[in-house]
Amino acid sequence: MKWFFSAVAFLMALVIGIEANIKLKEEWYYLHKLTTFWIGIALLLVYGSYILVNFVKKKWKEYKEEMQRLNDEIAKVNDTSRDKTLLRETKEELQTNQVDKEHNEDNDHKGEIIEDKVEEEVEIRSIDKLIKSWMHKDKDKMKIAYEELQNEATISSDKIKNEALYYSLLYRVGEDSTRNFETIENKAQGTEVFGNVMSIIANAYQTTHNYEIAISYYEKGLRSHENNTDTNGVLIRGLANSNFMSGNKKEAYRLLKSELNSTNNLEERFEYLNKLAELYKTDNNIDSQISALEKALEIKPNDTSTLFDVAYAYTENNQDNIALLHYKSVVNMDPTHTGALNNLGVAYGRLNLNFSKIKSYKQAFELDNTLAASNLAQVYISAGFEGEARGILEEANSQKNVHEFVGQALVSLQEALKKEKEAEQKKIKEAQDERMFQRKLASAEFELTSDKEPSILIGKWRINEKYESEIEIRDDVVIISWTNFRKYKLEGEINNRYLSLNFYEMDYAYPSIAKEEKGFKNKGTAIGYIEDECSKIQIRIKDQDKLVYYEFLRVKEEKDNK
Repeated sequence: MKWFFSAVAFLMALVIGIEANIKLKEEWYYLHKLTTFWIGIALLLVYGSYILVNFVKKKWKEYKEEMQRLNDEIAKVNDTSRDKTLLRETKEELQTNQVDKEHNEDNDHKGEIIEDKVEEEVEIRSIDKLIKSWMHKDKDKMKIAYEELQNEATISSDKIKNEALYYSLLYRVGEDSTRNFETIENKAQGTEVFGNVMSIIANAYQTTHNYEIAISYYEKGLRSHENNTDTNGVLIRGLANSNFMSGNKKEAYRLLKSELNSTNNLEERFEYLNKLAELYKTDNNIDSQISALEKALEIKPNDTSTLFDVAYAYTENNQDNIALLHYKSVVNMDPTHTGALNNLGVAYGRLNLNFSKIKSYKQAFELDNTLAASNLAQVYISAGFEGEARGILEEANSQKNVHEFVGQALVSLQEALKKEKEAEQKKIKEAQDERMFQRKLASAEFELTSDKEPSILIGKWRINEKYESEIEIRDDVVIISWTNFRKYKLEGEINNRYLSLNFYEMDYAYPSIAKEEKGFKNKGTAIGYIEDECSKIQIRIKDQDKLVYYEFLRVKEEKDNK
C-alpha cells in the first residue's frame, strides 16, 4: 500500500505542476487555487489515516499477545490451571474466527467479544488487581496490589515469586528493573523456586525481545538442582522459544526433540509436542505442525484443544477429509463446542456435504455462535436446509389437493440424504487412511529408531506397482527419478526415516511432441517415510493444492545363475 501512495504522490506532483503551468502561469505560488493541490492534500490525509489505523491495530495486537503470554506465566507462578484453561478456550475461539474469515471480514469486533467473555469468567483477586493496574500502566495501583499480594502470602518462596512477577511487570512498562532482578536472583539462590524465578525474569526479557538475556536466565534456571520436572519443562520450552525468536531455529527444534526423546513423562512429552507444533506453525511448516499434534494426540486422544488445533491445521493444509474427522471428534466429546460446530460446517461445505453443513451451522447458531449465523446466511439460498425443506414438503402433503411433484420431492430428499451419508462414510474412511499415513510419518520424524545408513535405499524401486524408478544419493541428497510420459524427480533430505523433498517435473519446449528438454521445473513439495525394513517407502506429493500418495516397493535383484 505504501508503494501505491508513493506512486500516487509522485504523479500528483507532476499533475499539480502541469495544472499550475496551464492555469497560473507566473502566479504559480497561488497553489490554493488548484484543484489538484486539494486532491493531493486529501490523498495525504487518507494515507495518514491509513497509517494511524494500522498503527493502532498493530499496538492492539501486540497488547493482546502480551496479555496471553502474561496470563500463561501467571498460571505457572500460582500453580493453577484456571488461566491456562481460559487461554486455550480463547485460542480456540480466535481460531474459529480465523477459519471462516472468508465468510465474515469484520473480525475485530469478534475479538472484543471474546475478551469480554474472558473478563467475566475471571474472579477478582489481588493478582488480578495487579494485572489490571499493569494493563493501565498505573504504577501506584500496581504497588498497592503487590503489597496486598505479599500480605496474603504466608510462605517465603511465594513472596519471592510474587516479587519477581511484580518487577517483571514494572520492567515491561519501562522501569529499569535489572538491579531488582539481581537482588531477587540472590534471594532465590538455593531455594526450590529458583527455577520459577529465573523463568519469570527470562520471560520479561523475552517479551521485550531481549532474547540473548532471556536465554542466559533460562540456562541459569536449568542449572539449578532444586527444580522439579514441571519447572524444568517450562524452562526448556522457554529456552527453545527464545532461541527460535532470536533466529536460532535449528537449536530450538533440536532442544525440544532431544528432551522429547529423553523423558518418559507423558505429560511433559505432550507439552513438548505442543510447543513443537506452535513453533512449526510460526515457521509456516504445516506438515510438521500436524505431525507434532498427531503425536500429542497419541498421549491424550481426548484433548479437545489439541484436536481442534490439528483440525484447523488440516484445514490450512487443504486436508478437509481429516479436518472433518477431528472436528466430529471434538463435537462428540463436547456437543456444545460452538467453534468446532461452526468449523465442522465449513468442512462439510468444502466437501460439498450441504445438508450436514447447514445442520452444523444451525446447531452452532442455536448456541449463540454469531459467526455460524453469518455463514448460514451466506448459503441460505444455494444450500438445502433439511429440516426446513422437510417441514415445507410435509405441510404441503397434508393439504387436500396435493401435486404429484410433492411426493416425488419427498422421495428425492430421502435419496439425497442417503447419498450424502454414504459420501460422508467414504470421506471418513479416506480420512482414517490419511491419518494412518500421518501417524507413521510422525513416528518416522520423532522416534529415533533407525541405525541404517541412507545408502541402503540406493537402487531400483517400483511406484504403485506400475512405474520403474531409481534412487540415488549424492552428497547426502536423496534423488528419486522416474518417467511416466514425462520425466519426474524428487530431491531432498533424509533424517532418521523421515523424507523432506522437492518435487520436479521436466519442462519441454514442445509438450505435444516432447522433444526438447528445457530442464526440471519445481512443481511442489513432498514428505514421506521409510518402513522399518527399508523395503517400502510411502510419499505424499503436494502439487499446488493437490495431495497425491505414492508407494515405492524395492525391486528385488535377480541373481545370476551359475
